[in-house]
Parts: sequence; C-alpha cells; structure tokens
Amino acid sequence: MQQILVHLDLFSAPRILYEEIEFHALKLGITLTKAKILTFLACQPDGVAFNAIDKECVFLEFTRPMDSVTS
Repeated sequence: MQQILVHLDLFSAPRILYEEIEFHALKLGITLTKAKILTFLACQPDGVAFNAIDKECVFLEFTRPMDSVTS
C-alpha cells in the first residue's frame, strides 16, 4: 500500500502517509498502534482504483471461494 500511495504522488513521503493514517483514524475514534499501521501499509491489495485529478485512491480486495470457510 505504501509504495502505491507514494508512487501515485498522493503522499510525498512515507512519514507523512503514516501521520495521515493515524490522524484519519483518530478522527473516526479509532486508536491504531504503530504495528497495526505498519501491517496495513505492508498489505498487497488485489487492485487499485484512483482518480489522479482529485487525488483519490481506493484499494480493492476481492473475496474468492477459497478465502471462505464452509461448514
């Protein structure tokens, strides 16, 4: 995630990205630990959709049949 966001020039540096994630979570009333933020940034999404003009980015995750557990 981190490489994608920095590459798209949505954030100028990884440190700023980390601070923005922490700030956004606090606005939502969520307290994130450093470990949780680093885990999020290390994720490899299935896809990315972005609007370069408005600098909006959405990460996509797809559910596959092998991802679900059936009883």
